[in-house]
Amino acid sequence: MKLKLEKALNNKISKTELLLIFIVFLFSPFIPFLIFFSLFLVYQKKSYFKIIFVFLQILLFSTINFTRSIDADWENYLNFCQSLNGTNLYNFLTESQLSVRIIEPLFYVFAWALSNLTNANLYLYSFFIAISIYGIYAYGINSICEFLGLKESRIIFCIICAFFVCINFSETSHLIRQYISGSILFLQIFILSKKKYFLYFILMIIGTLNHNSMILPSSFLLLSFILNVKLKLTPNFLKLFIVPGCIGILLGIFLNQYLIILNAENIENESSFYFSMIIDLMCFFFCVMLYFSKNVNESIKNFITLYFIFMAMYSCFLYIVHDNQLIFQRFYLYLEWFRIFGFLALTVLYPSLGKLNAQTLACYLGCLLFVFFRVSRTEWSYGNGLGSLLLKNFIQLILNVDL
Repeated sequence: MKLKLEKALNNKISKTELLLIFIVFLFSPFIPFLIFFSLFLVYQKKSYFKIIFVFLQILLFSTINFTRSIDADWENYLNFCQSLNGTNLYNFLTESQLSVRIIEPLFYVFAWALSNLTNANLYLYSFFIAISIYGIYAYGINSICEFLGLKESRIIFCIICAFFVCINFSETSHLIRQYISGSILFLQIFILSKKKYFLYFILMIIGTLNHNSMILPSSFLLLSFILNVKLKLTPNFLKLFIVPGCIGILLGIFLNQYLIILNAENIENESSFYFSMIIDLMCFFFCVMLYFSKNVNESIKNFITLYFIFMAMYSCFLYIVHDNQLIFQRFYLYLEWFRIFGFLALTVLYPSLGKLNAQTLACYLGCLLFVFFRVSRTEWSYGNGLGSLLLKNFIQLILNVDL
């Protein structure tokens, strides 16, 4: 480890990277220290250190999210946890005022079991929710990267990008059930690559019973896999964009007739969606660069091809239903998990990324800065102890100003 650290420190750090480090330090003096300390442990290449690193990140996010302002969905979820302690689960699921519980029972079963096992301990409740979201996602990324033969350092890089850039940290205590289903959806990509079709359908059922919206992206993913297999000899442009795009349009037209009854109020601030679209376009561009690169092997190219087919089909579907605000919001969210393919592409295009060097540390700092940018844009507020301390910037810390 000493040799690795000396080698990293000997790399020349540019003025831009130094400026980035300074800016991130101003935003948070504490979190960079915690991340870098755990990173130095991980880069010893001990397999269990990677697990510890993921665990620490989950613990950090659950702690911060636990201090989030209690309102809207988060307030309901906390009330569920407390009210389920020592109660009859069947009666809770069949209450008339929330009939959706009976068709999406799995999360409530999970919450009921956790509430009764922990005597409705809200922090443990928040922590296990974070494990369900980030843990499944990390497992899926690790499985895919190992399947593609990527080195351990690249896996670590992808997991950090996934936690800090792909999944919206500030929303994970709000859209809880859908975020859990989104992580299950991502895991299905690996399951398909291993051709474990029975397990795929089991996960589809689990995810759908947790949040009904998952049935559509899961079906689109399966269709994309079938097209990828059946159209192997088809010209790339037709296979990657034209055929899946037409299927997405047709399914959008068909489903829009039935989903219109679920329409909701207009989106008050559409800038967040434009911001998300920019991130998705950048990740898509990185994948395009990799697809036409000479460095890509067959297994990675096959994954990128599946990603292209899914994106073409799903994007066309979203375009058809975009006037239905609730549907568009709910289904666009699932694209967050697929952004990781863009960062995976970057690690293949630029092999130095992931190694313990100035470039990788600068990327990690950029990820941290991105988290605080998201926090500053969110409607939620954070406070109460450790969460407040971790999210204070340097000026607030010196002047002892609350968030």
